[in-house]
Amino acid sequence: MLELLGRQLGALLDVELEAAELARQVELAEAQACRDPLTGLLNRRGWESLLATEEQRCLRYGHAACVLMIDLDELKRTNDVLGHEAGDRLIEATALALRGATRSQDVVARVGGDEF
Repeated sequence: MLELLGRQLGALLDVELEAAELARQVELAEAQACRDPLTGLLNRRGWESLLATEEQRCLRYGHAACVLMIDLDELKRTNDVLGHEAGDRLIEATALALRGATRSQDVVARVGGDEF
């Protein structure tokens, strides 16, 4: 009887561990779905979600917010002439520069191929 109970408890523990691992993987996938893999910045999906939340906060508390959009001119030409690796380095350098020029409470996102 104790042996059977032990096996059942072990099986239940296995199911709980699998459920916890699945929940962790879902959370990780959701986080990755909101991040640009090249820069680690929020992507358009993450940015739009955050923007909607921030808009509601501003409306609720009467605060203001500022949005600055930056577009890299001639990125396609850079890719065509120097290759996609050079274009990627330009995007990464831009992301790094923007992170360095903003406060910790500010948000930097890559919302398109050449848009921040």
